[in-house]
This record gives sequence, C-alpha cells and structure tokens, in this order.
Amino acid sequence: MKEKEVIELFGEEDSEVSYCMGCGPDMYYKNLGIFARLSETKQYVKDIKITNPKYDILGIKPNQNITKAQNLLEDMGFKLIDRDPIRQSYQYQKKKLTFQLIIDKQGAIKSVQVEYKVKKDNNIIY
Repeated sequence: MKEKEVIELFGEEDSEVSYCMGCGPDMYYKNLGIFARLSETKQYVKDIKITNPKYDILGIKPNQNITKAQNLLEDMGFKLIDRDPIRQSYQYQKKKLTFQLIIDKQGAIKSVQVEYKVKKDNNIIY
C-alpha cells in the first residue's frame, strides 16, 4: 500500500509525526493505535504496528493471549527467532516477514508489529 492509499483509508495522520534518520518516513495515527513506516526506496508501507484491539494483522491483535498468537504464527509457517524476557517480546520470521509481539506480565499482547524486509532500504548508508 502506498502512502496516498493509507491517507485515503485513515485520513491525515496525527500531528505528532515522528521522523528519524535512517528509518524512513513514519505515519502516526495515535488515536487509532496505528503506526506505519514507509520504505525509502519503494514508497510503500513496509512496517506496521498496532496497539488497538479493534485491528488485527493476520488474525493477531492486541489484548489477545500470546499462546493463541504463537499458534497462529506457527500454523502459518513462522518460526520463533528471538525471545527477549526483559522487553517481553517475541519475534517470528518467515522469509522476508518479521512479526514482533510485545506482551504484558499476564501474557496478553500489547502491540503487534509486522515488517517486510526491503533489501534496497537495508543498503542505504547515512
């Protein structure tokens, strides 16, 4: 999806727009609980994070139990590549897609993030 399509779907982003050197332009919809990052070389969404349980990514959404999400990802062929007990995060990968799940102390998902690895973006040197 291109930036224009995101704006058509969700409207203009919130005024708290965040940009950082080396990580591409960000689209921030705080009131919706949606954050997106655009590819610098392809100009489409390559990364999306949700914190609002109204939305899901491939059936995985905030407030869902981590076990259910893990089962869904494994059923789709994703493999656990990293677990960080300090940040309480889990990372799953399948080819160029990476899922990151951040959970609370009760095992409920706080945020779901998926990223598509864009090789040309990774080759940019700042």
